[in-house]
Amino acid sequence: MTDTWPVTVRPTASGISSMAYDAKRDVFLASSYDGAVYEVPTP
Repeated sequence: MTDTWPVTVRPTASGISSMAYDAKRDVFLASSYDGAVYEVPTP
């Protein structure tokens, strides 16, 4: 483990309000100030 973000992704220009990891699907879910939820896949 390197304690770094391996991928830099900007899923929205509105900004991310929170993030959660979905272990079942192996993705991060990013909630945005525009009201959408974006999937950020892990490498």
